[in-house]
Amino acid sequence: MNEFGFPRGGIIHVGANNALECKFYNAYGKVPVAFFEAMPDVFAKSKETLERFPLQRIFHACCADVDGKPVTFNISNSRGMASSMLPAGRLTELHPGIHYIDKVEMKTSRVETILRQHYTPEDFNLAVIDTQGADLLVLKGFGAFLDRLEGIYVEISEEPLYEGGARFDEIRQYLVDKGFVLTKMYYNAVFWGNAFFTRRAPIYLHETRSAVSVGKPVSMSSTHLTYKAENGNDGNPLQRHKLFSTKSQKDAWWKVDLEALTPIKKIYLFDYAPQAARSASMVVEVSEDGETFDIVYDRKVTPRLGAGPTVIHLAGRKARWVRARLTDREYLQMQQIAVVADDEAVARHGMGVAKTQAAV
Repeated sequence: MNEFGFPRGGIIHVGANNALECKFYNAYGKVPVAFFEAMPDVFAKSKETLERFPLQRIFHACCADVDGKPVTFNISNSRGMASSMLPAGRLTELHPGIHYIDKVEMKTSRVETILRQHYTPEDFNLAVIDTQGADLLVLKGFGAFLDRLEGIYVEISEEPLYEGGARFDEIRQYLVDKGFVLTKMYYNAVFWGNAFFTRRAPIYLHETRSAVSVGKPVSMSSTHLTYKAENGNDGNPLQRHKLFSTKSQKDAWWKVDLEALTPIKKIYLFDYAPQAARSASMVVEVSEDGETFDIVYDRKVTPRLGAGPTVIHLAGRKARWVRARLTDREYLQMQQIAVVADDEAVARHGMGVAKTQAAV
């Protein structure tokens, strides 16, 4: 995700085994992580491990495309790592040392069914799927959570290793139909490996271009050279060397007026990469009246991570003005600040949101 510049978001990991990735995910950022594991004893051990990471949790489930289907989950002698809800098939032929030694009778669950009890699709943008041949069935159970993902890392094989397992071309076609493209792929000597798919049209770019803040009145504390305030809310975060910039000063700020009290879903911050260090003291504030501002993000508390935009989730908080401000003396330089309205809150409460230029 760092390599492809996606915003930091939650991770869904199906086929957790011992949840060994928990430390890496914790270092990745303060994001929710949902693990799924079918083996009862491994689940219990992983649950204990994850107690150290409050944003990470694990669900005991055999994931598939439907809820409630009886299945036999087969447990292997390879420390459980080749265990599957599918019969072994060619697995034992290609790997003679691996065989099933136990089994557990279970009922399948869709990922979406479990996650909706605790999260919303907005909480996640990356999935890792390692379910020993059942990967396509698992993907089909993601439902609306698949629609919000920016990236999917999935186990693949040219021909099924497990009886009834999906081939790589089946997984690829399913994800292509869902708006993804193959970005990276690895095969080993027996044509088994992993693939990384990314969304063809990234969600964060679509949301930035259609943001409620696009084209709205903006101002800032000063202007450095020709880097005017309007550069920061034109809906185009990718144009090179296009940015807004104040002069170097104490409490430098940039502010947008949404022209109406608006429930805000999220705010995207696109740093000007060559000078990203200058925003280290930035806070983002919101206001209903233009006089009293509340801090909703403090970069000294939550530093910028990776190359992608920073995302501030506000869950429908109402505001008319959004302001970025530096607490140290420095230039305030950003490529784009995009405010995304919470359309569901607007529909729920009947609140008016002023139209963006993109919607006119």
